[in-house]
Amino acid sequence: MMNRAGAAIALVLLLIAAPQAAGQGFVANRLFAASVGEDAVFEFDGAGALVRAIGEGVLQDPRGLAFGPDGLLYVTSGDEILGFDAAGQLAATIGPGTALAAPRGLVFGPDGDLYTTSGDRVLAIDLSGQQVREIGGDLPIGVPVGIAFSAGGDLFVASGGANTILRFDASGALVDEIGAGSSLSTPMGLAFGPGGVLFVASFFSHEILAFDAAGQEVPALAISDPDLLFPMGLAFGPNGHLFASAFFNAKVIEFDELGAKVRAIAAPGGFENPEGLAFSPLRLRARLKGKVRQRGAGTAKIAERATLFLAPGSGTMMLALNDDPGNDQDLASAFGAPALVFHGFEAFLDLAAEERRFQGAQVGTPLLAAGLASLNLKVEGKLAAFGDGTAFKPKKARGTIHRGAAGSVYKGRIKTHEVLD
Repeated sequence: MMNRAGAAIALVLLLIAAPQAAGQGFVANRLFAASVGEDAVFEFDGAGALVRAIGEGVLQDPRGLAFGPDGLLYVTSGDEILGFDAAGQLAATIGPGTALAAPRGLVFGPDGDLYTTSGDRVLAIDLSGQQVREIGGDLPIGVPVGIAFSAGGDLFVASGGANTILRFDASGALVDEIGAGSSLSTPMGLAFGPGGVLFVASFFSHEILAFDAAGQEVPALAISDPDLLFPMGLAFGPNGHLFASAFFNAKVIEFDELGAKVRAIAAPGGFENPEGLAFSPLRLRARLKGKVRQRGAGTAKIAERATLFLAPGSGTMMLALNDDPGNDQDLASAFGAPALVFHGFEAFLDLAAEERRFQGAQVGTPLLAAGLASLNLKVEGKLAAFGDGTAFKPKKARGTIHRGAAGSVYKGRIKTHEVLD
């Protein structure tokens, strides 16, 4: 285990498994927390009870977590990133052939690649295990920690060394620096909330700060609490509440929409130095029907199976093509990637409906290196119990998808017909 003094000092090749079969995925809406001191990832149910520990004897100083479009849970470990399946077994290793050095922040980008901090850079690694991008270049980021994508596809990086949040556009160019002159004190975890508000864990001031879409601090949305000792990881839960890990208090704290503490979650017998947080997504079996127009090849109809991952909280949707011989390569070529990730969706309650329904309220239009993608999606379902409150449980979804890439355009419809969890 790492002692507290050591933890404070520490501030300063992908092998993708085949898509999991129905019923073999992670249980949806579970909280996962990386414990640096315990070298494990702890899984909690909606009531806050410990379900199990993952990665014991395998992980080394786990800090960042991210669920991937292949159904795996990715965890930073030493100079590698390890992927675990729903059974808790090691199924993927990222490291060989890349420039990874003490990765920390983890997030899947709009292009379906895994973005992670490495030294004073951010690296992007595709689903084949190849390092495809480096963000930072001649501009050292300075102890990067948390990373997150906005609804528009910009990458936000918490720079602990510079005490600011750096914003990069789709080309990897630095376009803004947020937090200078604010009350920010060593930014750590990042999470986008409703309305595009960016929440930031301010480590040494023991609070969570908020910044609007223009990069201005919003003091009215700041969160502080005696339990929030050295906040690290942030994640929105299925009930819309913000969860934060308290690094030196061995707890995960839940805050409601008004910033009031709802509860503290801890593991029996010890939960030393929790950092990264993530909630497991709900999976739906999807069917895509549309047309792809490729330069020099005319127009072709394509019907394809896929898996739609709906992440809890304020909204990330991942679309992963299934291994469907005959069509998979065609549609993957039209998309320019075997998976797309849409950030920034929000949900609202439709009081006029006979059932309580939520719908995708935003259009995800992340500008990708290879083109533009958009997804209009209506998600229907009901409310279900989660902790002391309720969470939305999707039942089905339908909408349209568009993807423009170099030399090809895809337009089609997407419809889900089965919840896999």
